[in-house]
Amino acid sequence: MRPQVLLYNLRGTPKGELIRAYLKAAEIEAKDVAPSDYGKPLGELLGLPGFVLPAGKGKQAGAPAAPFLLQPGFTDEMLVMFLFTEQQMNDFLQFFRNAEVPRVELKAVVTPTNINWDSRRLHEAIAAEHMQIINDKRSKEKNKK
Repeated sequence: MRPQVLLYNLRGTPKGELIRAYLKAAEIEAKDVAPSDYGKPLGELLGLPGFVLPAGKGKQAGAPAAPFLLQPGFTDEMLVMFLFTEQQMNDFLQFFRNAEVPRVELKAVVTPTNINWDSRRLHEAIAAEHMQIINDKRSKEKNKK
């Protein structure tokens, strides 16, 4: 299995195209995640064994469809990295600085803990962490004055 990045809300954007071009050159697989897939575990989105039903093991013919539940999505850009080496991570982050690509604020690495989470849960967790970092910076700047 090779390194992958899940991309959220970057399809069809200039930033998304720049990121995809970098990832292709670095031989890292890029996968756009559609809002309709936000409820799937990260492991399934990454195509990992144990998360995806083997061929022919899906829903039985004639079985009723699962009820459609409208779940809230999100519009923030988000990147989720999987199987990156330390060097790949450093190079990817340096790419944003060198190419002057606007930052994607919400970034995460797949861990044994979050691999079972869906995209909404991961987004909620890293958005809260990001907001805490911003608030801490503001507080420190305020205390300097």
